[in-house]
Amino acid sequence: MTLELLRESVASDRKAIVFQERIEQLERMVAPRETRGRNNRTGELADTDNDRAQLYEQYPELEEIDEQLEDLFFTSSYQPVMYHSGHRSEAWNDFVIEWFRDEGFANVMLSVKALIEGVDVPSADVGIVRVSSGSVRQRIQTLGRVLRTGNDPDRKAEMYVLYARDTVDENIFERYDWRQELSQAEVRHLTWETGEDSIDGELRPATDDEIPDPPTETTVPDPEELERGDAYDGPNDGFEFSVDADGKPFKETQDGRQYIEADEYRDVATYVQRQKGGGTVVVNEANHAVTYLGDEWVFVDVVSDPSDIEYREQDTRGLTEEADFGIDDL
Repeated sequence: MTLELLRESVASDRKAIVFQERIEQLERMVAPRETRGRNNRTGELADTDNDRAQLYEQYPELEEIDEQLEDLFFTSSYQPVMYHSGHRSEAWNDFVIEWFRDEGFANVMLSVKALIEGVDVPSADVGIVRVSSGSVRQRIQTLGRVLRTGNDPDRKAEMYVLYARDTVDENIFERYDWRQELSQAEVRHLTWETGEDSIDGELRPATDDEIPDPPTETTVPDPEELERGDAYDGPNDGFEFSVDADGKPFKETQDGRQYIEADEYRDVATYVQRQKGGGTVVVNEANHAVTYLGDEWVFVDVVSDPSDIEYREQDTRGLTEEADFGIDDL
Protein backbone atom coordinates (compact mmCIF):
# COMPACT_ATOMS: atom_id res chain seq x y z
CA MET A 1 0.00 0.00 0.00
CA THR A 2 2.81 2.39 0.85
CA LEU A 3 4.52 1.60 -2.44
CA GLU A 4 1.36 2.37 -4.41
CA LEU A 5 0.61 5.58 -2.48
CA LEU A 6 4.16 6.82 -3.01
CA ARG A 7 3.94 6.08 -6.72
CA GLU A 8 0.67 7.98 -6.99
CA SER A 9 2.04 10.92 -5.03
CA VAL A 10 5.16 11.22 -7.17
CA ALA A 11 3.23 10.77 -10.42
CA SER A 12 0.83 13.57 -9.50
CA ASP A 13 3.66 15.92 -8.44
CA ARG A 14 2.55 16.01 -4.80
CA LYS A 15 4.73 16.16 -1.70
CA ALA A 16 4.33 13.32 0.79
CA ILE A 17 5.38 12.60 4.37
CA VAL A 18 5.58 8.96 5.49
CA PHE A 19 5.53 8.40 9.24
CA GLN A 20 6.95 5.28 10.86
CA GLU A 21 7.44 4.33 14.49
CA ARG A 22 10.98 2.92 14.42
CA ILE A 23 14.14 3.70 12.49
CA GLU A 24 14.47 0.01 11.54
CA GLN A 25 11.17 0.28 9.65
CA LEU A 26 12.50 3.22 7.69
CA GLU A 27 15.76 1.40 6.96
CA ARG A 28 13.85 -1.49 5.43
CA MET A 29 12.42 0.96 2.89
CA VAL A 30 15.74 2.48 1.85
CA ALA A 31 18.37 -0.26 2.20
CA PRO A 32 19.49 -2.23 -0.88
CA ARG A 33 17.41 -5.39 -1.10
CA GLU A 34 20.32 -7.80 -0.69
CA THR A 35 21.39 -6.12 2.58
CA ARG A 36 18.02 -5.84 4.27
CA GLY A 37 18.01 -7.48 7.67
CA ARG A 38 21.83 -7.28 7.84
CA ASN A 39 24.22 -4.88 9.52
CA ASN A 40 25.37 -2.45 6.82
CA ARG A 41 28.93 -2.46 8.17
CA THR A 42 29.60 -6.11 9.03
CA GLY A 43 27.13 -7.83 6.70
CA GLU A 44 25.98 -10.02 9.59
CA LEU A 45 22.31 -10.55 10.40
CA ALA A 46 20.99 -7.59 12.38
CA ASP A 47 19.71 -8.18 15.90
CA THR A 48 16.73 -5.92 15.24
CA ASP A 49 15.40 -7.73 12.19
CA ASN A 50 14.60 -11.17 10.89
CA ASP A 51 16.71 -12.67 8.13
CA ARG A 52 15.00 -11.10 5.13
CA ALA A 53 16.06 -14.01 2.91
CA GLN A 54 14.02 -16.40 5.04
CA LEU A 55 11.03 -14.12 4.77
CA TYR A 56 11.46 -14.05 1.00
CA GLU A 57 11.18 -17.84 0.95
CA GLN A 58 8.01 -17.72 3.04
CA TYR A 59 6.46 -14.71 1.28
CA PRO A 60 7.70 -14.50 -2.34
CA GLU A 61 5.77 -11.28 -2.94
CA LEU A 62 7.82 -9.54 -0.24
CA GLU A 63 10.99 -9.79 -2.31
CA GLU A 64 9.23 -8.31 -5.31
CA ILE A 65 7.88 -5.42 -3.22
CA ASP A 66 11.38 -4.75 -1.85
CA GLU A 67 12.69 -4.73 -5.42
CA GLN A 68 10.07 -2.23 -6.49
CA LEU A 69 10.73 0.01 -3.47
CA GLU A 70 14.40 -0.04 -4.41
CA ASP A 71 13.56 0.72 -8.04
CA LEU A 72 11.85 3.93 -6.90
CA PHE A 73 15.30 5.34 -6.11
CA PHE A 74 16.23 5.00 -9.78
CA THR A 75 13.22 7.09 -10.77
CA SER A 76 14.26 10.70 -11.24
CA SER A 77 10.91 11.98 -9.96
CA TYR A 78 11.32 10.17 -6.61
CA GLN A 79 13.41 12.42 -4.36
CA PRO A 80 13.18 11.26 -0.71
CA VAL A 81 14.87 12.52 2.44
CA MET A 82 14.98 10.94 5.91
CA TYR A 83 14.02 12.80 9.10
CA HIS A 84 14.76 10.90 12.31
CA SER A 85 16.69 11.05 15.59
CA GLY A 86 19.31 8.51 14.54
CA HIS A 87 21.48 10.88 12.53
CA ARG A 88 24.95 11.42 13.98
CA SER A 89 24.23 15.13 14.04
CA GLU A 90 20.90 16.88 14.53
CA ALA A 91 22.06 19.25 11.78
CA TRP A 92 21.06 16.64 9.20
CA ASN A 93 17.40 17.07 10.12
CA ASP A 94 17.78 20.79 9.58
CA PHE A 95 19.09 20.04 6.09
CA VAL A 96 16.16 17.70 5.47
CA ILE A 97 13.64 20.43 6.37
CA GLU A 98 15.28 22.85 3.94
CA TRP A 99 15.47 20.25 1.16
CA PHE A 100 11.77 19.50 1.61
CA ARG A 101 10.63 23.12 1.38
CA ASP A 102 8.91 24.41 -1.74
CA GLU A 103 12.15 25.80 -3.11
CA GLY A 104 13.99 22.57 -2.26
CA PHE A 105 14.34 19.44 -4.36
CA ALA A 106 12.89 16.69 -2.12
CA ASN A 107 9.29 15.55 -2.60
CA VAL A 108 9.06 12.71 -0.04
CA MET A 109 9.98 12.84 3.65
CA LEU A 110 10.50 9.47 5.32
CA SER A 111 10.18 10.27 9.02
CA VAL A 112 10.28 8.54 12.37
CA LYS A 113 9.27 9.80 15.82
CA ALA A 114 11.46 12.89 15.54
CA LEU A 115 8.74 14.67 13.56
CA ILE A 116 7.19 16.31 16.62
CA GLU A 117 5.23 19.36 17.67
CA GLY A 118 7.34 22.50 17.52
CA VAL A 119 9.34 21.48 14.45
CA ASP A 120 8.71 23.87 11.58
CA VAL A 121 7.89 21.23 8.97
CA PRO A 122 7.13 22.50 5.46
CA SER A 123 3.68 21.78 4.08
CA ALA A 124 2.86 18.53 2.33
CA ASP A 125 0.00 17.25 0.19
CA VAL A 126 -0.12 13.63 1.36
CA GLY A 127 0.47 12.03 4.76
CA ILE A 128 0.97 8.27 5.18
CA VAL A 129 0.94 6.84 8.72
CA ARG A 130 2.43 3.34 8.74
CA VAL A 131 1.92 2.69 12.43
CA SER A 132 -0.78 1.48 14.77
CA SER A 133 0.80 2.32 18.12
CA GLY A 134 -1.03 4.11 20.90
CA SER A 135 0.61 7.36 19.85
CA VAL A 136 -1.11 7.36 16.46
CA ARG A 137 -3.41 10.18 17.57
CA GLN A 138 -0.45 12.49 18.13
CA ARG A 139 1.09 11.41 14.85
CA ILE A 140 -2.11 12.22 13.01
CA GLN A 141 -2.34 15.60 14.71
CA THR A 142 1.30 16.29 13.86
CA LEU A 143 0.87 15.34 10.22
CA GLY A 144 -2.48 17.11 10.04
CA ARG A 145 -0.93 20.47 10.78
CA VAL A 146 1.43 20.24 7.80
CA LEU A 147 -1.03 19.03 5.17
CA ARG A 148 -2.13 21.82 2.86
CA THR A 149 -4.80 22.65 0.35
CA GLY A 150 -3.40 25.99 -0.76
CA ASN A 151 -5.70 28.62 -2.20
CA ASP A 152 -7.58 26.13 -4.35
CA PRO A 153 -10.88 25.23 -2.60
CA ASP A 154 -11.23 22.14 -4.80
CA ARG A 155 -7.84 20.79 -3.84
CA LYS A 156 -7.74 18.30 -0.97
CA ALA A 157 -4.83 17.15 1.16
CA GLU A 158 -4.98 13.47 2.02
CA MET A 159 -3.87 11.45 5.02
CA TYR A 160 -3.77 7.66 5.03
CA VAL A 161 -3.61 5.59 8.24
CA LEU A 162 -2.67 2.03 7.28
CA TYR A 163 -3.74 -0.90 9.45
CA ALA A 164 -4.36 -4.65 9.22
CA ARG A 165 -8.00 -5.56 9.75
CA ASP A 166 -8.88 -8.07 12.50
CA THR A 167 -5.58 -7.44 14.32
CA VAL A 168 -4.42 -5.33 17.26
CA ASP A 169 -4.09 -2.47 14.75
CA GLU A 170 -7.83 -1.89 15.07
CA ASN A 171 -7.30 -0.61 18.62
CA ILE A 172 -6.84 2.86 17.14
CA PHE A 173 -10.52 2.78 16.20
CA GLU A 174 -11.68 1.41 19.54
CA ARG A 175 -10.18 4.42 21.32
CA TYR A 176 -11.15 7.28 19.01
CA ASP A 177 -14.08 8.34 16.92
CA TRP A 178 -12.13 9.75 13.99
CA ARG A 179 -15.14 11.50 12.52
CA GLN A 180 -15.29 13.50 15.74
CA GLU A 181 -11.53 13.91 16.12
CA LEU A 182 -11.20 15.12 12.52
CA SER A 183 -14.47 17.01 12.34
CA GLN A 184 -13.20 19.34 9.61
CA ALA A 185 -12.17 16.46 7.39
CA GLU A 186 -13.93 13.92 5.22
CA VAL A 187 -13.25 10.52 6.81
CA ARG A 188 -13.38 7.45 4.60
CA HIS A 189 -12.65 3.79 5.23
CA LEU A 190 -10.94 2.03 2.34
CA THR A 191 -9.88 -1.56 1.73
CA TRP A 192 -6.82 -2.69 -0.22
CA GLU A 193 -8.29 -5.20 -2.66
CA THR A 194 -5.97 -7.70 -4.31
CA GLY A 195 -6.30 -10.63 -6.65
CA GLU A 196 -3.96 -13.57 -6.92
CA ASP A 197 -0.96 -11.27 -6.47
CA SER A 198 -0.96 -9.24 -3.25
CA ILE A 199 1.26 -6.59 -4.84
CA ASP A 200 -1.14 -5.48 -7.53
CA GLY A 201 -4.19 -4.05 -5.84
CA GLU A 202 -6.40 -1.03 -5.54
CA LEU A 203 -8.18 0.92 -2.85
CA ARG A 204 -11.95 0.58 -2.79
CA PRO A 205 -14.63 1.80 -0.34
CA ALA A 206 -14.88 -0.53 2.65
CA THR A 207 -18.07 -2.46 3.23
CA ASP A 208 -20.01 -2.02 6.49
CA ASP A 209 -18.65 -5.26 7.96
CA GLU A 210 -15.07 -4.16 7.19
CA ILE A 211 -15.34 -0.92 9.18
CA PRO A 212 -14.24 -1.23 12.85
CA ASP A 213 -16.86 -0.59 15.52
CA PRO A 214 -16.90 2.94 16.96
CA PRO A 215 -15.38 3.40 20.44
CA THR A 216 -17.36 3.03 23.62
CA GLU A 217 -17.07 5.52 26.48
CA THR A 218 -13.81 5.07 28.38
CA THR A 219 -13.77 5.21 32.19
CA VAL A 220 -10.74 6.08 34.30
CA PRO A 221 -9.69 3.13 36.52
CA ASP A 222 -9.05 3.61 40.24
CA PRO A 223 -5.25 3.50 40.71
CA GLU A 224 -5.77 2.02 44.18
CA GLU A 225 -6.99 -1.13 42.44
CA LEU A 226 -4.00 -1.35 40.10
CA GLU A 227 -0.52 -2.75 40.47
CA ARG A 228 2.37 -1.64 38.29
CA GLY A 229 2.27 -3.67 35.09
CA ASP A 230 -1.47 -4.42 35.25
CA ALA A 231 -3.45 -4.14 32.03
CA TYR A 232 -4.91 -0.65 31.69
CA ASP A 233 -8.24 -0.10 29.95
CA GLY A 234 -8.54 3.62 30.64
CA PRO A 235 -7.59 6.62 28.47
CA ASN A 236 -4.17 6.28 26.85
CA ASP A 237 -3.73 9.65 25.23
CA GLY A 238 -2.39 12.90 26.61
CA PHE A 239 1.08 14.18 27.45
CA GLU A 240 3.73 11.99 25.86
CA PHE A 241 7.39 11.59 26.79
CA SER A 242 10.15 9.17 25.85
CA VAL A 243 12.63 6.99 27.72
CA ASP A 244 16.14 6.58 26.36
CA ALA A 245 18.28 3.45 26.53
CA ASP A 246 19.75 4.60 29.85
CA GLY A 247 16.33 4.88 31.46
CA LYS A 248 16.16 8.68 31.41
CA PRO A 249 12.86 10.46 30.67
CA PHE A 250 12.88 13.25 28.10
CA LYS A 251 10.66 15.31 25.81
CA GLU A 252 11.69 15.83 22.19
CA THR A 253 11.51 19.49 21.22
CA GLN A 254 12.62 21.67 18.35
CA ASP A 255 15.79 22.44 20.30
CA GLY A 256 16.59 18.81 21.03
CA ARG A 257 16.00 16.53 23.99
CA GLN A 258 14.85 18.17 27.22
CA TYR A 259 15.33 15.77 30.14
CA ILE A 260 12.64 15.68 32.83
CA GLU A 261 13.66 16.60 36.36
CA ALA A 262 11.04 14.81 38.48
CA ASP A 263 11.64 11.76 40.67
CA GLU A 264 8.34 10.03 39.84
CA TYR A 265 8.96 10.44 36.10
CA ARG A 266 12.46 9.01 36.53
CA ASP A 267 10.99 6.08 38.44
CA VAL A 268 8.52 5.43 35.62
CA ALA A 269 11.33 5.69 33.08
CA THR A 270 13.45 3.17 34.98
CA TYR A 271 10.59 0.67 34.91
CA VAL A 272 10.01 1.16 31.18
CA GLN A 273 13.72 0.79 30.43
CA ARG A 274 13.89 -2.46 32.38
CA GLN A 275 10.78 -3.87 30.72
CA LYS A 276 11.48 -2.96 27.10
CA GLY A 277 14.73 -1.01 26.86
CA GLY A 278 13.06 2.39 26.47
CA GLY A 279 10.11 3.75 24.56
CA THR A 280 7.09 5.98 24.91
CA VAL A 281 5.04 6.79 28.01
CA VAL A 282 1.69 8.58 28.04
CA VAL A 283 0.36 10.60 30.97
CA ASN A 284 -3.43 10.78 30.61
CA GLU A 285 -6.04 13.20 31.95
CA ALA A 286 -5.91 11.54 35.38
CA ASN A 287 -2.09 11.79 35.50
CA HIS A 288 -1.81 8.03 35.14
CA ALA A 289 1.44 7.05 33.43
CA VAL A 290 0.82 4.17 31.01
CA THR A 291 2.93 2.45 28.38
CA TYR A 292 2.39 -0.12 25.64
CA LEU A 293 3.98 -3.40 26.70
CA GLY A 294 3.70 -6.62 24.76
CA ASP A 295 0.31 -6.32 23.11
CA GLU A 296 -1.53 -4.15 25.63
CA TRP A 297 -1.45 -0.92 27.60
CA VAL A 298 -0.22 -1.31 31.17
CA PHE A 299 -0.40 0.92 34.23
CA VAL A 300 2.91 2.23 35.59
CA ASP A 301 2.20 4.91 38.20
CA VAL A 302 0.41 8.12 39.14
CA VAL A 303 2.65 11.12 38.46
CA SER A 304 2.51 14.88 38.95
CA ASP A 305 0.75 17.07 36.40
CA PRO A 306 2.87 17.41 33.23
CA SER A 307 2.41 21.20 33.33
CA ASP A 308 4.50 21.26 36.53
CA ILE A 309 7.46 19.44 35.03
CA GLU A 310 10.89 21.05 35.12
CA TYR A 311 13.54 20.23 32.54
CA ARG A 312 17.29 20.37 32.50
CA GLU A 313 19.55 21.31 29.61
CA GLN A 314 19.21 19.34 26.42
CA ASP A 315 21.53 16.46 25.66
CA THR A 316 24.06 17.54 23.05
CA ARG A 317 25.28 13.95 22.55
CA GLY A 318 28.85 15.10 22.82
CA LEU A 319 28.71 17.25 19.68
CA THR A 320 29.84 20.85 19.37
CA GLU A 321 28.84 23.48 16.91
CA GLU A 322 32.25 23.12 15.22
CA ALA A 323 31.96 19.34 14.87
CA ASP A 324 33.35 18.02 11.60
CA PHE A 325 31.27 15.65 9.49
CA GLY A 326 32.56 13.21 6.94
CA ILE A 327 31.04 11.07 4.22
CA ASP A 328 30.11 8.40 6.82
CA ASP A 329 27.59 10.83 8.29
CA LEU A 330 25.55 10.56 5.11
